[in-house]
Formats: sequence, C-alpha cells, structure tokens
Amino acid sequence: MENLRKLLGTLTSERLELQNEIERAKQSNDLELEGDLRKKANGMANEVAHYNKTLEQLDRENKIPLVVYIEVMDEIFHDLQRAHPKLYTKTIDFQENHLTKVSKKY
Repeated sequence: MENLRKLLGTLTSERLELQNEIERAKQSNDLELEGDLRKKANGMANEVAHYNKTLEQLDRENKIPLVVYIEVMDEIFHDLQRAHPKLYTKTIDFQENHLTKVSKKY
C-alpha cells in the first residue's frame, strides 16, 4: 500500500508539471502540442483515479471492524482479570482511554 501511495504522489506531481506544459503550449498558440498534452493529462487523470480506487479498496479490506477490535480487547482483559486481578484493576483507566481513542478512529 505504501508503494501505491508513493506512485500516486509521483503521478500527481507529474500531472501538475504536465498542466504547466499545457499552459505554456497554450500561451505559445501551439494547438497541436496542447492537444497532445491534454490527451496525456486525461490518461494520467484516469490512471490516478484507478489507483485511488484501488487504494481505497485495500484500506477497507485491511481495516478491522470496531466490533471485532472491541471483542478481542474484551477477551484479552477478561483473561487478564482472571489471571492477575490486581493488574487488571490498574488497567481500567487505560482500557477506557484506549477505547475512547480507538472509537474516534472508526
């Protein structure tokens, strides 16, 4: 996913530079070059949109639902309570703060 983000960053930078080239061609009244550059820019825009969609899908697929996260956390701390009651009691504030933080992400 990180490579895909880097690729998107590179494509976006290239697309911005291409826009500058389009403006220069437009100012010099080179309609043929401007048209060619616009076609290239449209292709890049489609490529960026495709990669963005892929990245969004990967993000969705790799996220753990909040309900599952809470169930796992509950199981861990339940086992902690049975094995080490005093330690469990010391973690109650942490559990509450952590759940608040995590729930804001989702």
